[in-house]
Amino acid sequence: MNSKECTKCLKEVPLSQYKKRKDTSHGFRRECNACLEAYRKIRLSEPTKREKERQRLREMRANQTPEQRRTYNDKCLAYYSRNKSEFNRRVRQRQAQLKQAIPKWANTEWEKFLMQEIYHLSSLRQEVLGVEMHVDHIVPLTSDLVCGLHWSGNIQIVSAEYNRSKSNLIWEYMP
Repeated sequence: MNSKECTKCLKEVPLSQYKKRKDTSHGFRRECNACLEAYRKIRLSEPTKREKERQRLREMRANQTPEQRRTYNDKCLAYYSRNKSEFNRRVRQRQAQLKQAIPKWANTEWEKFLMQEIYHLSSLRQEVLGVEMHVDHIVPLTSDLVCGLHWSGNIQIVSAEYNRSKSNLIWEYMP
């Protein structure tokens, strides 16, 4: 078998024009590289639901009067007050994940100093560049594939926009 039919374009394409995939019986993807690339271009050009919602909220906030803003802030504060235990649960859960993710060999004064420096550098970059910055784990602490560690070697400073877009789905040297 030197070629197979692409499920998208329905053309007989040589196997060299397919990406490999171990979980299929023949070892290749169903769609050829050209169809896959066309799909990815379309997918990347369209804003996600999350991006559309963020844009809608930005526009809404830009058009709000100060009175409307106060009313909205009061509603948010009231929601937080009613659901304080849920907010606290999320914070404690994140703190527990961090605590579990700190290896004993990284729990030293030097490591604490490095982490403080990284957070300080992040705030300086934010001031100088005028762009919101996040301190991010390169390999996420929680993921379906792997759980990273909380130490200076697994930390990077990235723009908030990039960090939100990638979530915990992609990282360098990802398997």
